[in-house]
Amino acid sequence: MSRSPTGSQALNPEQSYLDSWSELAELIQQGRSFSGRERNCAFLNTGKGKFADVSGAFGLDLIDDGRTVVMTDWDHDGDLDFWIANRTSPRLRFLRNDLAQSQKALAIRLKGNPSLKTNLDAIGARVELHLKDGKKRIQTLYGGDGFLSQSTKWLHFGIQDAEEVEKVVVRWPNKANSMETFSGIQAGTRVQLTQGSGKAQVIPSPKRSLNFQHQVAKSVPASDRARIRFAKRPNLKAISYRNLEGQAKVITTGNRVLLINLWARKCTPCVKELYEFSQDKEKLKAQGVEILALNVDDLEGVDAQAQKEAKDLITKLKLDIPVGFARTETINELQKPIQGAIYRHRQLPVPTTFLVDSQSKLALVIKGATNTQELLKEVAQLNNLDRKLSVPFEGSWSRDIFKTHTIAIARAFLEGQHPEDAVDYLLKFIGKTPAPPAGDNSPLAQKVRLQLGDVYNLLGSITYRMKDFDKAATYFGNAAANSPKLLVAQVGKGESLTQAKRYDEALEHFEKIWKLKPGLPPAANGLAWLLATHPTQAKRDGKRAQQLAELACKSSRYQKPEPLDALGAAFADQGDFKNALKWARKALQEAQRLRLQELAGKIQHRIELYQSGQAFRSPQ
Repeated sequence: MSRSPTGSQALNPEQSYLDSWSELAELIQQGRSFSGRERNCAFLNTGKGKFADVSGAFGLDLIDDGRTVVMTDWDHDGDLDFWIANRTSPRLRFLRNDLAQSQKALAIRLKGNPSLKTNLDAIGARVELHLKDGKKRIQTLYGGDGFLSQSTKWLHFGIQDAEEVEKVVVRWPNKANSMETFSGIQAGTRVQLTQGSGKAQVIPSPKRSLNFQHQVAKSVPASDRARIRFAKRPNLKAISYRNLEGQAKVITTGNRVLLINLWARKCTPCVKELYEFSQDKEKLKAQGVEILALNVDDLEGVDAQAQKEAKDLITKLKLDIPVGFARTETINELQKPIQGAIYRHRQLPVPTTFLVDSQSKLALVIKGATNTQELLKEVAQLNNLDRKLSVPFEGSWSRDIFKTHTIAIARAFLEGQHPEDAVDYLLKFIGKTPAPPAGDNSPLAQKVRLQLGDVYNLLGSITYRMKDFDKAATYFGNAAANSPKLLVAQVGKGESLTQAKRYDEALEHFEKIWKLKPGLPPAANGLAWLLATHPTQAKRDGKRAQQLAELACKSSRYQKPEPLDALGAAFADQGDFKNALKWARKALQEAQRLRLQELAGKIQHRIELYQSGQAFRSPQ
């Protein structure tokens, strides 16, 4: 059971809070529970400034991964019952409080008067129950009294048999903080106190039959077995493995359904599955299913004994199915679609079975043991793309209600380190969104063009980082065509043309940008670099390159490595290697500060050229 800190924190509370959430999120992604399988806790106020742990005595020490608890006298017998919501099964649990005898509880419902500046539910009101023996009990009515929960708005006061009510005093939640006294209230009743009335209205208890089936409170034991059916089947990229002879192979479907099974030699369910799959090979083949069993005992490929024992087991079982050895990269690639669909990242158990459809899309993952009969049922459902089959209960799909934000989703793919999927998603959007005709300048057409401009611009950025510079230049060009004011796309096209070694096109393009927007620092930098390093002498102009590079350096306060690098190249083109080295070394320093290792390596090479009295020329 987690305990609150007793000492001062080294970090300030805000930073400590944020750090704790980051650590918690990481633990959940690793497959750890929010609660770490700790039991629920209940504490009893002893009335002496202390609390007693009564979790076990009250039967509340359940091992559910509980999230929300609300209290209400559900059966109107004078005691509070609990509703508990969990992240694990059961998702909703009702705990009925059955005391040995009926209680003389007093239930109070408040009704505020908006004309007196009080909210109708009187949230925030303070209620004092005065007993005739001089004792007093106090409760405050809260809105949202727990995590994602709201208990009943009836305030519940337990009253012993010998106790009698003298009066109830309500401090209403308005600016005047007005107080009102209600008398003549009997224990064992339900009353409504309306602001300004001064009288308690008795509310009869509604008749409510409880048709719940009584069960012993217990939790479902944890299990590694799980079934994941994808609502949107992800593409399974080319995945490599090793055959029994150690040769590298790539998993392919060959227009057939592929069953990939991960197994270990010391796993009894694995061995049972392998033998059954081998025996039922023809049954599976008749339904268009090919089998590939991959052993996971030697993922690094260095344990010769593990490989030998796996081969001996294959021989002993007389397996008549393709068998190979998985490597670490094999498992990583197979896990990617699962990690993309499920927030909690758990290590794959053995056995695990993957069902890949004939289009090389992952349809199903079964963690834990399975059998031929279950798999044949799943194969029969492969052509049924109803998304409802992928969830355990009915519901509504958010994508049918909310419009998705194309750029945000693509960036989510990038954050997950799936740039190919981001490109694929953006291209699909473009395929569904034709550009408006040239003469259409309606507000809707302008909105579509701006959206296409943003999408093409992001495509250019992604493919540029993927070093596909020709595609990047095309995408940036399309972005600029749809959104001419998107100068970042104009610059991106020029930089992509430069990286693609299309120097003449790049020089012409940067000159156009310079005429369109004189003084634009990124354009100045791109133009300076080409004028200083162009492989054709007639295209170079070191003096102008120096002027443009100095402009770009000033705009960045001499803190960006690219314009500093261009300034060094401009001096080198003029034969001034002293200044070339000065600015190149400054560029190297800034590149290292920003941890741009690849750029730093290139600048270091140029420094060596300048030291030997040579200017840098862009490669052809």
